[in-house]
Amino acid sequence: MSQINQNYEKEFNRRKIYAALFILLVMFVAGTGLGFALAPKKTNDVSANKITAPHTAFLMELYEQIQANYWEKVDDDKLINLYKLALEKASGQPQTLNKPSRATLTELLRREIDKID
Repeated sequence: MSQINQNYEKEFNRRKIYAALFILLVMFVAGTGLGFALAPKKTNDVSANKITAPHTAFLMELYEQIQANYWEKVDDDKLINLYKLALEKASGQPQTLNKPSRATLTELLRREIDKID
């Protein structure tokens, strides 16, 4: 009789372990699923106004990096003028900006790069 009780106890302990592992697995899967479902969605926008042309986006990223990391403070007007002069040199045509701003510079760069492509 004692051997039957020992076998029964071993089987019972084994089933408790399996049940505990199954419950832990269910909890892990449920937690992971809820985590993905409730997590805020990330956006990959680098800036507020998304630029679709890759060459223009690259040049405007350089613009932002120069403003952030250049050891001398460069105001927008000087940097926009520098970009305008570089564009004049590259295109061989004089460029005009009615109102020097980042948005007008972006539009000018996009328009001139589209002519090249």
